[in-house]
Amino acid sequence: MAKRFRVLALLCVYIGVAISHLSVGWAGEASDRVKATGKLIVATDPGWPPFSSRDANGIWTGFDVDVAMEIAKRIGATAEFVGPPWDKQVAGHWNGQWDACVCSMTPTVERTKNLDFPATYYWAPVNLAVNVNNMAAKAPADLSGKRIGFLVPSTYELYLRGEPMGIDGMQPVKHMISNATIVPYDSDSASFEAVSKDEIDATMNYLPVLMYEIKQGRSMRIIGTPLFYVSDAVAIDKGDPELSALIKNSVEAMIADGTIGTLSMKWFQFDFSKAP
Repeated sequence: MAKRFRVLALLCVYIGVAISHLSVGWAGEASDRVKATGKLIVATDPGWPPFSSRDANGIWTGFDVDVAMEIAKRIGATAEFVGPPWDKQVAGHWNGQWDACVCSMTPTVERTKNLDFPATYYWAPVNLAVNVNNMAAKAPADLSGKRIGFLVPSTYELYLRGEPMGIDGMQPVKHMISNATIVPYDSDSASFEAVSKDEIDATMNYLPVLMYEIKQGRSMRIIGTPLFYVSDAVAIDKGDPELSALIKNSVEAMIADGTIGTLSMKWFQFDFSKAP
């Protein structure tokens, strides 16, 4: 009987070791792939300048693109870009289709259920924009009860509903708009077009994005001061601590040595690399 228990105990140990090895292999799947191929496949938005877009020649360009390229360089790889739909990016469970998302994603509590966020790389102000001919709206409160449209899902929804955004380190938010009607769009450009055509009353987005769109000729104007600031981080699929550490160390070094600040100034003429 004692021998049988000894054999059973040894069997349990062997099974435990095997499971442990399997777990380690799974945990480093993306980092192993990056090491083997020398490529970091990065998901981002192909139509969200000046953060990320493709130019007339199909070349990826923008702040997020530059950040991703520098991260890849520092971990010994070359960045290659893909542009899956936003809902696919935030959903996680990427199944190896890409390794990281450098896509200005805010690490909300809901998103951390499916994704890991190794490092925050900038903090962005969120503002409102209305049609250029809308002189009635002067402050955020003037849009209470109005139609406000933007890309969904997003933190903008939570703000307008007066719900906690669940973002670590975020300063308390003052909800200045009540009873707004949320008009969902599947792209930022669609919401900008709707405001320009006076089809909705306003849109919400990052200040540098709104400024860029207005500079490109959109019939919009920005009102009021920022509603809130959000932190945006690199996202990866859950369960790869090795890749997480590589990205975390790279981004922290990029902030410390001024690289993120320099790229921010290049694209926005503001330094968004420091928390407000």
